[in-house]
Amino acid sequence: MKYFSFAEFSRSATAAEKGIDNTIPFAAKVNIERLVRLILDPVRIIWDAPLYVTSGYRCVRLNEEVCGAPRSYHMCYDEHAAADVTTGSREGNIELYNAMKSSSLPFLELICENGGAWLHVAI
Repeated sequence: MKYFSFAEFSRSATAAEKGIDNTIPFAAKVNIERLVRLILDPVRIIWDAPLYVTSGYRCVRLNEEVCGAPRSYHMCYDEHAAADVTTGSREGNIELYNAMKSSSLPFLELICENGGAWLHVAI
């Protein structure tokens, strides 16, 4: 993981506020590493500017607190993982979304959320 860290993926204001242990288990780390290796690091290289993880791994309790989907890929089950990322601006997010959409990256989900406020990507 060249441009991202597990700390970014486990950080959550909601978890901190609610006292939720959002420590990433080993199996989830394998999935996150795959997401970063196959999608996020290559996107970061293409974008040539920082990308920020706004939501990465979520334990079941945290996912419930943020009203995530019951089978959210943020919970890194099976071989899946998800991250919400931002370039820092809506315009940049929309530009990055369009670039990713026309790429051959192996994402399972790519969603431009809330009018470009962030991008959701899953593998």
